[in-house]
Amino acid sequence: MGKKTNPKVLGGQFEREISRLLSAWILGKDINNPDEIKNTKLVVWRVGSSGAVATISNQIKLHGDIVPIDEIAIPVLEKFNFEVKRRKNFNLFSVLSRPNKKQEFLSWFEQADIEGYQPIFIFKVLRVGWYAVIDTLLLYDLIEFCGNPPESIKLKFKEKTLFIFELTKFLNWSYNYIKMLQDLWKTTKNN
Repeated sequence: MGKKTNPKVLGGQFEREISRLLSAWILGKDINNPDEIKNTKLVVWRVGSSGAVATISNQIKLHGDIVPIDEIAIPVLEKFNFEVKRRKNFNLFSVLSRPNKKQEFLSWFEQADIEGYQPIFIFKVLRVGWYAVIDTLLLYDLIEFCGNPPESIKLKFKEKTLFIFELTKFLNWSYNYIKMLQDLWKTTKNN
């Protein structure tokens, strides 16, 4: 009989895992190196009460599942809204063959799609992997700064087209855009 784990322990582990990975990405660390990720300073955190909106020192309006806990993350969170989900079982093929699963998947993405921010939906399927989902608008913005994207799965809906990437490949590819946001933010902050 398998050992049962407390859902709160799993939830906390999940929050730390995604917060460390996104922090490493923002800081320009090697996100393919587990030791480097483990030792990365946290600059973002996944909020337990997702979707909460608040203001920190009138600097940034907080939104979504990921919030800055260090100033270096502010330009990223001023541009993007992250929705983060973890699923024990999820079969991407069900999105293609079952209309209710397709609609459920779209609704997850739409939680990240709030006015004024570019949405990034990140999901983890336990024992399978991490994935990033973006829309066509963000894809074209990233291509302009980062070149050709890594391999993705394209899902067409009536309302929009989404692209699903393996998360670390997406983060590695999109880093130049993050660096540009940080450089621009530093320049405007110093003027």
